[in-house]
Amino acid sequence: MPGPRQVEALVEQDPLISQQFSLWRTGGSQVWTGHLHLVPVGRTLLYMEPVFLAAEEDAIPELRRFVVSDGYRVSMEETLQESIQALALLAGDASPELTSGADPLDLSTLNTELWPAEALNLLDVADSALRVGDFQGFGEALDELRALLKSFSSGVGN
Repeated sequence: MPGPRQVEALVEQDPLISQQFSLWRTGGSQVWTGHLHLVPVGRTLLYMEPVFLAAEEDAIPELRRFVVSDGYRVSMEETLQESIQALALLAGDASPELTSGADPLDLSTLNTELWPAEALNLLDVADSALRVGDFQGFGEALDELRALLKSFSSGVGN
């Protein structure tokens, strides 16, 4: 099972993500990644990391993207919900070389059509809180989402 360092390396080595980071940096912006959050979803560990962008001189960082990974695949989109959806699509197209020697994580539980509206609402709340710099609100929404996902993974929420 890949850990946080492997996921960070996976993010940096992804061609699309590194290309976007390079584009931003050559445009004179600074790129920061936030703390890597780990959320258990059933048998899956989902890594989530916000990406911030700021101008060179004393600018306030602005939330621009979310990176999501299952430890084997990675996606980066404008919202957390879009990143999770993109990762779920990637999981359906997993190539053997990505998963050889390890069981691929089951991302079928990430299909947003099957998620309750409450989980999607919590994603929106977390996203909105982070966009305005409300880190406490972001953390609270993430904690609520984690609790909700744990309840579904144990069968309580069905």
